[in-house]
Amino acid sequence: MGRKSTRFISNCYDPYDVGRANRRKKDGTVAENDRYCSKIDLSKGFWRIPVPQEDFPKMAFVIMDRHCELLRMPFGMMNSGATLICAVKMLVNEG
Repeated sequence: MGRKSTRFISNCYDPYDVGRANRRKKDGTVAENDRYCSKIDLSKGFWRIPVPQEDFPKMAFVIMDRHCELLRMPFGMMNSGATLICAVKMLVNEG
C-alpha cells in the first residue's frame, strides 16, 4: 500500500516482481537468473527458422491441384514455439 499526494491510499506493486513471477521454466520453477528481457515482436520469427530437408514431406499440404512443402517453420505446428525459443537462446548464447 502506498499513500498518494492526494492522501488516498492506493495499491502499489513492483512491475519487476510481476515479470519475475511470469517467467517459468518447463518444470514449473521460476527462472531467477534471467539475463535478458525483451519486448520485441517475434511474430515473423518462425519464418526465419529453416526446416531440415528430410522433414519437408512431414509438413506438406495440398491446395486444389498443387502439392506444397514448407521450407521454413510455419505457425501452428506443435513444436514451432519451442523451436523458436531454442533458436533465440542459441542466438544469445544461453543454450
